[in-house]
Amino acid sequence: MRASKILKIASRVLLLLVAVLNVGCTSENRADMFRVLAEQGDAEAQNNLGKCYRDGIGVSQDYAEAAKWFQRSAEQGNADAQNNLGARYHTGTGVPLSHSEAVKWYRLSAEQGHDVAQLNLGKCYLMGEGVTQSVQEADKWIRLSADQGYAIAQSDIGLFYQYGIGVAQDYSEAVKWYRLSAEQDCAEGLLNLGTCYLEGLGVERDFLEAFKWIRLAAEQGHAKAQMNLGVFYQNGWGVQQDEAEAERWIRLSAEQGFEPAMKRLETLKK
Repeated sequence: MRASKILKIASRVLLLLVAVLNVGCTSENRADMFRVLAEQGDAEAQNNLGKCYRDGIGVSQDYAEAAKWFQRSAEQGNADAQNNLGARYHTGTGVPLSHSEAVKWYRLSAEQGHDVAQLNLGKCYLMGEGVTQSVQEADKWIRLSADQGYAIAQSDIGLFYQYGIGVAQDYSEAVKWYRLSAEQDCAEGLLNLGTCYLEGLGVERDFLEAFKWIRLAAEQGHAKAQMNLGVFYQNGWGVQQDEAEAERWIRLSAEQGFEPAMKRLETLKK
């Protein structure tokens, strides 16, 4: 066996130990090891190195460098890298903004079954970004993601049923999808399920259940849920009325720039 091949195998084994077991290694060391393999053409390492640059883990954050490594990995067919590269083009971070280029990479990834890419491609169809707007295509791709158990996609399918977007309006079906999402602690799913209990959509109206689910979302820092939780305390819905607690949650929401909370906070001050 050639020495270069032995070195590559040894590097991959060491990298696996670090990635899986997190054995005695700093983030800087991890990034360096990803670089060794990435420069040898390893697609998985290239994608991981791109993530390091995207998130500033072990290296200085550099979106252009992240995009470079995502591109190298994506061109080798790595589905996660294709989705990551699509996201760079979608937001114009590290590369020029291009919705059509984003769709191209999302589609390549989604066709390999990547759940996040399926959701991203579906949202592009929903908004008409880089493709002709199509609610049917949006439903198709987001449903594929939801069927794989991706919590955000499950919540989005719930929204389709709640509002009759591309499907017949069905509150019970909406609740089913919201619950699947909420049971994975997805903030959107938690909030939406709580809202169904609050309004009696697809379930019996139940302030206690509504409070339970919305509180879980608020505790994750979801701004809308925080404001709604404040309203629960303000009105005594499913919880003892508490003006101080109401103001605390509404303030937390307002501090994130959530405009309805900012307006409500001003009202509380009067």
